[in-house]
Amino acid sequence: MLQSQNLIKINTKIKQKPLYTKLNNFLDESITFDQEKISKIVNISCKLASELDNWFFYFIKEFISKYTSTNNIDYAIHIETLFASQFLKKNESENSYEKFYSALNSAYKNVPIHKLETNNKLSKGVLFVVHTPYFLAHIEPLKLLLSSNTKKYNEKNNISIITLSGFNKLFIKTFKDLGVNTFSLDKIFSISEKIKTIGLLKQRLKSKHIVWQCCPVGLTYATKILPNINWWSLKFHPNIHGIKHYIGDISSGKDFIINKRKWKKFKASVHFKNLNSKPNNFFSRKKLFGCFCREELIDNEYFWLNIKLILSNNLKTMFCYTGRTSVHLHWIKKLGINSSQILFLGWLDEPHEYIKKCAFLIDPFPWGHGLMAREAILASIPILYKEHSKLEEFSPIQKILASNKRDYTKIKKTKKKISNTLLTQSTNYNSKKDLIHKANLLFNNETYNVWVGKAYKRLLLNTKDFSGESWNAFQKILDSSNF
Repeated sequence: MLQSQNLIKINTKIKQKPLYTKLNNFLDESITFDQEKISKIVNISCKLASELDNWFFYFIKEFISKYTSTNNIDYAIHIETLFASQFLKKNESENSYEKFYSALNSAYKNVPIHKLETNNKLSKGVLFVVHTPYFLAHIEPLKLLLSSNTKKYNEKNNISIITLSGFNKLFIKTFKDLGVNTFSLDKIFSISEKIKTIGLLKQRLKSKHIVWQCCPVGLTYATKILPNINWWSLKFHPNIHGIKHYIGDISSGKDFIINKRKWKKFKASVHFKNLNSKPNNFFSRKKLFGCFCREELIDNEYFWLNIKLILSNNLKTMFCYTGRTSVHLHWIKKLGINSSQILFLGWLDEPHEYIKKCAFLIDPFPWGHGLMAREAILASIPILYKEHSKLEEFSPIQKILASNKRDYTKIKKTKKKISNTLLTQSTNYNSKKDLIHKANLLFNNETYNVWVGKAYKRLLLNTKDFSGESWNAFQKILDSSNF
């Protein structure tokens, strides 16, 4: 629970910072509709987030409450979106999400509930809500789930998808071929009106259930408006109030409790494109290593210091990375990294193919790669990673290791003499010296590279982390009573 300001301890040095004073004074100011000023305030607070600790979340609550208390919901959700894009995208953990959405629960607490009810006796089918009509990591499981039904079944049972923004012909065609109607709210500017339109569309379609199947930005307010709203989370599990069914998955167990909330376990199907794939010839990839995640996760000094260490000890190699925008220019200038050793790839349509050109990937600590971690392992491409003490909490590779501790223990203990040196199969590092040593091996020793690549692939295959549950299982969750 969030504490009141006088109970939150703030380091004396932080209190002396002009930026802290500016933030604190801002809470006492009258409400502003200056978007430029709002953006600056969010930016300042996010830069101080780690130092402010709990006061940062208190500030979020108070900041957004200034707008929810005056019923300026669009501004409240706009501010929520800014914080999510600047803070959560760089701090992806259960703890960060829980604290953030706990603040939002408090900020939206007094917003009146106006549920747009429908006659459930006459309704049937499911209306899925996604943010954008693009085949990102969370959309693929939805497509696989709906493709497990026949086209006739989806049409007959009134399965629909609504997108909050964007327009994509391929998205529309793909789901139309599955018998699924799609609706776009791209032309509605107001976020609160978009959410109200979801309720009106539910009434028009006579849909029985709404399933929010994307990041939870806007969901806290949506629970005030939309009846029978369920949340299918493929990532984190913050305790957002007012939801009928919380649907998700963790590495083990059936239905589970996390952040004091009960969740219905549903294992989603994922199509891994490198499942039966092999890496390129070692000698064609021995001079390249990479990182294939969102650029926000590598936009920090710790990551680029590690890149510098690897490159400066392997002068004929290059580092490549993906993202919507490049982030390396600032860091190569600040840290003195050779720009000719950096390759920005942009946003790739088929990153799983480019991965196979690399000698290895380096996992950004602590949040790590997304699905690309599995694609790399399945292609027998090693991943150099720093192990965190809480395996289940952080990156996908950590969760893979946590879900198959028997095989991982075997990897850590298995040793082999390569070039007169006894080596273990584990590609984790615990020090700068260890990082340099493992990177050098992965670049220059084919036997070692192939040996560890096969070991981690075997570990992942033994987790049986591929087949998901059926539509019937999903429908059964939606039709069940609350816990």
